[in-house]
Amino acid sequence: MAAGYTLTAENNLNSIAGDVYADACPAGKELDYWTFSGKKFAKGADVTFEQLAAIIGTNYTDEGVSYVTFVPEFKDKAVEPTPVTLKKIVVSFNDASGKEMAAGYTLTAENNLNSIAGDVYADACPAGKELDYWTFSGKKFAKGTDVTFEQLAAIIGDNYTAEGVSYVNFVPEFKNVAASLTKIKMIFTKADGATSVFATGELTAESEWYVLPDAAGVINLADGEKLTGWTLFQNGAKYAAGEKVTFESLKELAGKNVDNDGVAYLNFYADLKTDVELKNITIKYVEDKDGAQEDVAAPQNNFTAKDEFTILTDNLYDGKVPAGKKLIGWQYKNGGNTTNFVKGEHVKFDTLKALLNGNWDNEGNAWVTLTPVFQDVKSNNSSSSSSSSSSNKTTTASNEKQVVKTAAAPANTTKVLPKTGASNVAPLLGGSLAVVALLMGYGVYSLVLRKKD
Repeated sequence: MAAGYTLTAENNLNSIAGDVYADACPAGKELDYWTFSGKKFAKGADVTFEQLAAIIGTNYTDEGVSYVTFVPEFKDKAVEPTPVTLKKIVVSFNDASGKEMAAGYTLTAENNLNSIAGDVYADACPAGKELDYWTFSGKKFAKGTDVTFEQLAAIIGDNYTAEGVSYVNFVPEFKNVAASLTKIKMIFTKADGATSVFATGELTAESEWYVLPDAAGVINLADGEKLTGWTLFQNGAKYAAGEKVTFESLKELAGKNVDNDGVAYLNFYADLKTDVELKNITIKYVEDKDGAQEDVAAPQNNFTAKDEFTILTDNLYDGKVPAGKKLIGWQYKNGGNTTNFVKGEHVKFDTLKALLNGNWDNEGNAWVTLTPVFQDVKSNNSSSSSSSSSSNKTTTASNEKQVVKTAAAPANTTKVLPKTGASNVAPLLGGSLAVVALLMGYGVYSLVLRKKD
């Protein structure tokens, strides 16, 4: 059944055969162990001369030789079971007591996609409740979302039957039915969320609007603190002091944070600034367009209250004047309000300060951004005709002076018109032209002064 060998007192160690010859093993069997003299020997185990001699005793020839035969014992050959894999997932939707709450289905590797039930049966939902989500094996599943065979298999692991079937049950979790929004209450506090600065405001669907508190009505402000606006805690949106808000504009922000009485609460934090005196104004000249605005002229820095006035620039960077146009003035836009200036105008510090409406930083620095106002350039023919119609005693005011701001030029300024010697007293004449220019929307005008003969 296997190759033998000889042991002596000198060559005293060998091993029991680990197996029989391949053709010697009965069909369906495998070697279990060997026996000799009623004793079992494990296949492949070491055996010594001394071990066997103790069993042999005196059973040897006159020549001192003993013949030992190990007899094999066989057993049925072990059959490796075919590995069982997950083949089928039976999905059900039952509550903790086993009551069916929605229709189930079966997933397989081939039919591997379905969805978590979007709701329970109408008669299965507790009164005053609605389905929130489902749970399985400690995990949450949103109602109506897709689920795959592979997703569930990863959770199931090897928890399936010998037939490769797993039974999965999703248990519903309910929440109170959200009340319909009927009222929005607005809480006005400092940024700490605790210090009230105004009484609670209310809005309903029937309300036309609500005016957010302005500086005149707030309370609990420290000395020097000034209200500049409001920040909505829920989304960081900014609102001006005194701005009108409506129920419709705020209800989406309230979301589902509605109590059982249909009331939602919105928290407005007061935007406050310390009352700091304006010290410095920087004037920036930029493009009149939405989005990023490039400079069209060099900014004017360090305009302070000590300066009598500053002169608005009339010199733009190359390429910043559109073809067929010329610069005639500047505009300052603040919300829906627009203030116009003439190019080269002398502007006082207090004039710009008034436009800023207190909007400067805590160091007393402010920025005034002006955008250019252009006018079509007259054709040569038009200019020639205008010139020829007057005598050498006639002076036409420069077109560049056609836009005149309401504010008068400095009172101590008297301009002598060319060629005539006539005086243009700036405060009176400038104010008159300003009225005309503003009423006519910056139209083109020529002023003709004739010297009396």
